[in-house]
Amino acid sequence: MSSTEAEFTAAAEAGKYILYVRSNLEQIGIPQELATILHEDNRGALLMANAQKPTKRTRHMDVKHFKL
Repeated sequence: MSSTEAEFTAAAEAGKYILYVRSNLEQIGIPQELATILHEDNRGALLMANAQKPTKRTRHMDVKHFKL
């Protein structure tokens, strides 16, 4: 696995965790009005996340990670 793929997968997992925590906060009455910032320092992973869909080079990756 390349470092870009590993970073992108980790960011997707972190995004899922963020959604879970935000949902729990909403349920206990703490409104979430602003977006949660997720920091990523791998340029390739950032480009993949901003592409919003798989490219020819990333088609081997599971589509579920592209919800990021």
